Amino acid sequence: MERKARRGRQTPMDLKVEEEPSLPVSRAVEELRQLVEAGHGQAHHALALLQREGTHGVEKSAEKALQNFRTASVLGVQPAIHAAASMMMTGEGTEGGVPEVWGKCLRRCLGETRHRGIVVEEAIKWFQIGAAGPGGGDPACHLALGIIKGDQERYPDWFDLESAFEHLKKAADFGLPQAKHNVACALREGLGCEKDLRAAVQLFGEAASMGYRPSMVNFALALEKGEGIEQDTEAASAILARLSP
Repeated sequence: MERKARRGRQTPMDLKVEEEPSLPVSRAVEELRQLVEAGHGQAHHALALLQREGTHGVEKSAEKALQNFRTASVLGVQPAIHAAASMMMTGEGTEGGVPEVWGKCLRRCLGETRHRGIVVEEAIKWFQIGAAGPGGGDPACHLALGIIKGDQERYPDWFDLESAFEHLKKAADFGLPQAKHNVACALREGLGCEKDLRAAVQLFGEAASMGYRPSMVNFALALEKGEGIEQDTEAASAILARLSP
């Protein structure tokens, strides 16, 4: 029995060219591109499959396929995450390294391993590839590795405070506020490094100036108590006031 066309907004599932021979290929691809422009994750994934193989009148392009797989990954399409990882592992469609958006996606997926079926070992491998990339590596991947290696409870097999500090420091050098905060916490407690309260407070201040709320709290407390910095209760109160709803 032939399926009737649905009324209203279409989804990528409505555009299965092979299952609907009555729909011209060019029209199906055009409607698929419209869904891509509208931000549909499944549409990005479907277009990437066509671009990777060069089928149904779509120009073959590994670079464009990888871009759409990454976008679909960020939008939570599970098959796209593995497809993009596979392409990047083999160098297909990329000159090496992991873009920051991909690093963020992997970090998010790693935090959901039990729910999304992502293998932790594979995710860490991807982070390591990104961290070893050109130009000092991808900062988001350094941040992810620093978080993983510093979390003994969740990732005991990879626990290494010194290595964690090194990765966090590299991410902080790129200017990531969360990394600056984590390095500051390590310096304050001497985790994987020598204690240095003054350097810790300085980094709390830098992250606070970027609007990172946990650092704003810590920097305000340091100012209030005069720990690692000259006491300034008025400045501390002003920072805490900014945190109020």
